[in-house]
Amino acid sequence: MSAAHSQFFKFWRREWPLPLIILTLALALLGKRGITAALEQPAMLIALLTIICSVILVAAVALVRHEEVLAHRWGDHAGTLLLTLTITGLEVAMVAFVMSTGAEKPTLARDTMFAVVMLVLNGFIGLALLLGGMRHREQSYNLQSASIFLVMIVPFTVLSLVLPNFTRATPGPTLAPFQMIFLSVMGPLLVRTGLVALIMLAGAMWLFHRTQHAGGESLAAARTAVINVIVVVEIVYLFNCRSLNHSFLRAGVFTNLPAIYGVVAMIALQLLFTYAPFMNQLFHTAPISAESWFRVVAVAAVTFVAVEVEKAIRARSFVA
Repeated sequence: MSAAHSQFFKFWRREWPLPLIILTLALALLGKRGITAALEQPAMLIALLTIICSVILVAAVALVRHEEVLAHRWGDHAGTLLLTLTITGLEVAMVAFVMSTGAEKPTLARDTMFAVVMLVLNGFIGLALLLGGMRHREQSYNLQSASIFLVMIVPFTVLSLVLPNFTRATPGPTLAPFQMIFLSVMGPLLVRTGLVALIMLAGAMWLFHRTQHAGGESLAAARTAVINVIVVVEIVYLFNCRSLNHSFLRAGVFTNLPAIYGVVAMIALQLLFTYAPFMNQLFHTAPISAESWFRVVAVAAVTFVAVEVEKAIRARSFVA
């Protein structure tokens, strides 16, 4: 057997879910009448749903496997973001597909997302902790990433899924128009906060790696660089938040002098924290190089541009 044939068979042994997915989709499209008839027979319906759910599970696992390969190639930060977008896109596509067929079910999306949140937060995370503990006994967790995702998930879940069950403005688990407007306003703010948090986390991890490993500086210098990038990003975000909807320039640079004074005082304290010997000894910090400061400013600039672009996109969508 030639090398080309060997590679061909290896490829299809590894990518066997692809023809299975195509075959299942083709049979589903061609056998609509049979599927409709199966709805009246419980045994046939259970068997059909078992087959379809199994194929969907295989397809989801294959999709995540491909995304993990890309994540390893792209690195930790971009890879984590890619995996998150992949899972979210898969969930949204499945919910949209279900809602686009059959009778109108206004509560289907809410009930489906509630089930997804409960399964993920209680079922899958618990299963992952249990299996990981059984396999590795002792595990380490990335609490920073988990905290950021919980900051995003918990408020959205409470506001959109739990709150409608306790409001009395409208009958049933629904929101009144004013409540929906409030949720629509709070949603972008939470998204913006999560965006800044993700950029800050990715920038801090990248800066820590570049400072200690690639730059050859000490662990104390790497920690000091991370603290400075967090503070500088928060300073930049303060100026972004001068206006929630308009650009930074439209709000004016010197229209809030107390904020300017506070920023100047914070910068002075950060320089003291970074370069003063007694502060280095007290907080176990170390002076950082000009190259590290350039990276800190670069991460802050990315944050500033990302928030301004998000405000511009949201303002254009609102006008449209």
